[in-house]
Amino acid sequence: MKNDIGSILPLMITRTGSILMLLQVGLEDVFLARLGNPNPPVRISEHFVGARTNPSFSPDGRTLLYQAQRGAAGAALYLRSLDSGAERAVHPRLADF
Repeated sequence: MKNDIGSILPLMITRTGSILMLLQVGLEDVFLARLGNPNPPVRISEHFVGARTNPSFSPDGRTLLYQAQRGAAGAALYLRSLDSGAERAVHPRLADF
């Protein structure tokens, strides 16, 4: 183990004794991947990298909702069409969501 590595979350200890951990570096993002596809996951957009969290699909699977912190505009919810890639922002008038 190493001192002063930052904020970590323990994930598991393997059968060989290796410790797998998640190092929190302050960036979060949303990726898409198809089950069974050998290609790596793809970030939903190259804009505002590291600012998206809490993704959720619509019941029909064609729209993705996520939360993003985008500069001075603050946090908002974004709806992204998976067909066209078009997005629209929703700014709830709530203290926190």
